[in-house]
Amino acid sequence: MRSPLPGGFAVGGAFSPDGTRLAVFPQTPPRGMSPGSARLAIVNLVTGATRMARSPRVSLGMDFAWARWLPDGTHLIVGAGTGGYLVDSATLSARRLFLARGHGHTIGTGKEINFTAAVVLIRR
Repeated sequence: MRSPLPGGFAVGGAFSPDGTRLAVFPQTPPRGMSPGSARLAIVNLVTGATRMARSPRVSLGMDFAWARWLPDGTHLIVGAGTGGYLVDSATLSARRLFLARGHGHTIGTGKEINFTAAVVLIRR
């Protein structure tokens, strides 16, 4: 498949739990000293149709972004070095993820290397 943006694809992505969709990151090339950016796109592997999210635009330092599908396939967690977002796979709407305090420290400030994360969807 061809990238819908002029910079090709950033490294990273993930297959949906049922194997019918692929999350990829089409990117814009860097301009001068500014790094390129990438946007999440979901490819339907049965039809070949590609849907690209309007946001978030993740800033790329080394052409790398990441995506992880939640087990039911309705949401993804995506990001790059700039932080993470929770993305609805049907609407492609995104919400920024925030790190919570726990066990007396904020994630990232302790000496531990591995952390467990939880995503809580709040229905309004």
